[in-house]
Amino acid sequence: MIGVLLRTTSPGSAWTHQVKELVTTSFDQLSSRTTAEMGFPRGWETLPLWT
Repeated sequence: MIGVLLRTTSPGSAWTHQVKELVTTSFDQLSSRTTAEMGFPRGWETLPLWT
């Protein structure tokens, strides 16, 4: 929701890119945790919001 709002109110915001980077580099390294536990569906990185 925040990403959608930011794209409207602050075009050019890097927020979604920063969140994607954080999730793919930090949380993916935790063997006891998954992105699915955080509510991210499989293939979330390819959805329009994150590309």
